[in-house]
Amino acid sequence: MKSMSDISVAVTTQSTWFAKVRVAARQALTLHLQYCETFAQAHRRQQ
Repeated sequence: MKSMSDISVAVTTQSTWFAKVRVAARQALTLHLQYCETFAQAHRRQQ
């Protein structure tokens, strides 16, 4: 049977992993939106 400390370590590790994924996803979204803005500006200039 797992002790409470083993369970809390597992939860903390999982929470840390999810936090890292969330940060990476947010950064990817920010970069994507910046790219879209740049692309839209370049497209407007061509017209």
